[in-house]
Amino acid sequence: MSNAQRLLSYGLLSLITSTPIAGGTPAPGLREEEEDDNNSSTKGLVNSEGAWCWREECEGTRIDCLKLTKSLQKTADTLQTVADLHDDSARRRQLATHDALKDVAHPSALYTSVLETHKGTLTRYKEATYGDPPNHDVTARCETVLNTTMAEFDIYHKQKIEDFQRIAVDHLDGEIEFYEQVLLRLKTARTTFDEPQYSTLASTPRKPSIYERELPKPRLTAPPLTQPCPHIYDSAPMRPVSAAIGGMSSFLSGTLASTATSRISVLGKLW
Repeated sequence: MSNAQRLLSYGLLSLITSTPIAGGTPAPGLREEEEDDNNSSTKGLVNSEGAWCWREECEGTRIDCLKLTKSLQKTADTLQTVADLHDDSARRRQLATHDALKDVAHPSALYTSVLETHKGTLTRYKEATYGDPPNHDVTARCETVLNTTMAEFDIYHKQKIEDFQRIAVDHLDGEIEFYEQVLLRLKTARTTFDEPQYSTLASTPRKPSIYERELPKPRLTAPPLTQPCPHIYDSAPMRPVSAAIGGMSSFLSGTLASTATSRISVLGKLW
């Protein structure tokens, strides 16, 4: 979007100044032999007041071409500002959303060890409960582990709702703020075509746009967008998962952690 807005802006500036964009075609109306003449790119297409017109005395309805040229220049400058907003939004707001989504990625991989522990403990629980004879000590220990894993699932269920609601709301608020800024600038540019602003544009000659100097070398290649830090379960070298969940063995002899109402996970070492 940033490059598309800039390209349209450069196109308008090239049109009203008769200056070709780098890599583009010669200005309309110029013969090839005229391209090497001094200042030939504007000869006959831009008058002494900087208006996009071949008439030195463009009077019409009070120098219409001058008013049009300055309004189009304002539009082109605004499009450059909008392009900057798009680029900034991609590098800040969209990066923040991307980073937030990475933080909640790979839940299945994160909870694989919990699921395996839960399933294994459930099997041992059934064997101890319905064995001959029943082993009440193992059954009690298994119940502790099962309560712990179920508490972990409940925590994830709660955090999933909170996290994705927060991510969606933050992203939408950021996009709303971004488009409100774009809308404000577009409305401001639109007013230059309305009276009395439009008529006042003919009172002074046109001054060059700060973006005209970029026509020989337009800014159409933005640096690559910054990416979020890799997640622990992304395809990248990382420490073994077993090192992060080594404390799981303590479940068989530990007690149920008080986590039902806390954001702190019993698998804190995973994070």
